[in-house]
Amino acid sequence: MTRWAVTVPTYRNLGDQEVHGVQTWIVESCSRAAAERQALAQAFTGDARRHRGGAAVDPMGLRCNIWDPSELHAPDHHGWRGSDHQSHLARSRRTDNRSTPNT
Repeated sequence: MTRWAVTVPTYRNLGDQEVHGVQTWIVESCSRAAAERQALAQAFTGDARRHRGGAAVDPMGLRCNIWDPSELHAPDHHGWRGSDHQSHLARSRRTDNRSTPNT
């Protein structure tokens, strides 16, 4: 079995601005085609959609390469990558701060 890094572009509209990002999975599979199918199946789950904030995926832009840990970092926080990742972290911090009582 080979480990594959499969990256799927994402996009959504925030007001009049289109925001692009990617969601990445590291999957184990015997072939590139099987790895792509595995990642796409995961991309269309409700959990993956919620995790990327409802952004749509663009399967035509999918990239699949053999995973090389020295060149590509494993996806942090369940597959978040790209520009959406920073806004997700900011939202997480705001949420965390709101739930912490002021002292």
